[in-house]
Amino acid sequence: MNCRSLISLFLICVVFTGVAHAFNSCSAGKMWDAYNEMKRVQCKNCDRYFHCMGNYNAVYSCSGSMDDKKATAKQISDAREWAIFGGGADSAGDQEANLFGRNRGNCASRYLKNVRCAYNPATKQCKW
Repeated sequence: MNCRSLISLFLICVVFTGVAHAFNSCSAGKMWDAYNEMKRVQCKNCDRYFHCMGNYNAVYSCSGSMDDKKATAKQISDAREWAIFGGGADSAGDQEANLFGRNRGNCASRYLKNVRCAYNPATKQCKW
């Protein structure tokens, strides 16, 4: 999905779901950063790690209302899954990772070596 599609999708989400009152731009930026990092490294089996970390950072690395940060992260996650997958098993797993991150779960513990993801957050490389 390209940048224009993601921005359009987010704007549709804002208009039709009423999330505008809860929008946190820092949270949206953290989600965008995780997406870009996932695309940059192209590391097999790591998709859910980046879903989890995007949501985690959107909620716990930004200032503002906890409700607003969580709402922003949830709406962006929901819109992405709806637009790309329209639901289904893969989408359900992604949503589980999103929620785990928003609830302060340990993303590295759950979604790196346990699922054979070779991404190293310290080096930002995909190597064992």
